[in-house]
Order: sequence, then C-alpha cells, then structure tokens
Amino acid sequence: VGKDQYLLFLSSDHGAAHNPKFMKDNRIPAGNVLVSKLVDSMNFVLKDRFGVNNLVSDIINFQVVLNLPAIEANAKLKLDEITSWVVQYLLKQEAVSQVFSMDQLETTVLNSTIKTMIANGYYQQRSGQIQIVFKPQWLEGFENGGTTHGLWNPYDAHIPLIWYGWNIQPGSIYREISMTDIAPTLAALLKIQAPNGCVGKVITEITR
Repeated sequence: VGKDQYLLFLSSDHGAAHNPKFMKDNRIPAGNVLVSKLVDSMNFVLKDRFGVNNLVSDIINFQVVLNLPAIEANAKLKLDEITSWVVQYLLKQEAVSQVFSMDQLETTVLNSTIKTMIANGYYQQRSGQIQIVFKPQWLEGFENGGTTHGLWNPYDAHIPLIWYGWNIQPGSIYREISMTDIAPTLAALLKIQAPNGCVGKVITEITR
C-alpha cells in the first residue's frame, strides 16, 4: 500500500448518443422510434391477419419479443410465418437498417463487428426472437429530448480505459481493446492464471 504499490484501472460501461433533435438541427440524419406505438401498430395488423391479439409482446433492447405462449397454444399459428411478417414490416420503417430472426444470425450478411456484439449480447432464456439494427443516431423513445445508450456505433461503444500506478508506463493505445481484456491483463501483470471464464486477450503494451 502506498506510492508505486497500487494499480488502478478506470473505464465506463457505455458512451452516449447525441440527442436526435440536436443532430437534426445540425442537418445530420437522426430520429426517434416510439416503441409502444410500433408494437401497437404491428399487433393491430397481426390481429387482422392471424386473428389473435398481442402476438408481439414488446420490443426490448432492439429485439422483438414475440408472444410465444399464445403462438404455441394455437395450432393454426406458425412461428416462422409470424416472424417473417414482423421482419418484413420492420424493414419498411424509416429508422431501421436491418432486421433478422435470431436463429438466422450466422447466415445474415452483417458486418462482423456488429454480428459479434449481437451474439455476445444474446441470452436464449431472456432475449427476443427478432433483432433490429437501427440506422445511426436513431434512438428508442426520448421524443422530447434526452439520450440513451446500447447501440453498437462508436459514439456509444467507444469508451475510455485508463491504467495508472504500479508498473504502468506512460503511453497511449489507439487500437480496439475490449472490456474483457482487462482481466487477463491484470492476471499477466500479477503473473497468475487468468480467471476460468476469461475470453479476452492480454494488452501487451501494458505488460511490457
């Protein structure tokens, strides 16, 4: 404990998007998606098409959550048919860049960085069945101001990582580094085995 006897690292869990109104005021394409209205509009058409209420439960974290219990309880309903309809409907929305069923993630033509982020954020028991990728600067909600986070874009995903203290030399790194790289780097500095759930890589510029 004391001078040269401690190691500190500091980071952030996310960045933040500029408010869409600010972006539009500066002639940059942007907008807001009112999720509740989008869900209501889909359910209205789905009810007319398939005869069942509330086939879309919600849109959460850019994923459409289908009402699986209602679909499974009705022998006339086919999950793939409903999924296909929702995908085609969402593709017509101004804010949407891409939409696909999560079971088609691996075969969807998508930038590898975005694909990896979506795969890493997917948890089968809790995630939705359909993934939405918004255009840059389009946000869920916040129609009258404010901002949010959760997007793959650099303005949201690019965050600082600062190391200071024991055995850390002055310097800067501009290549991409992941949050998961912190644990193996700490382990390397301490000359111990990385944790059993570790998937990151050592930041060698720090350990030299």
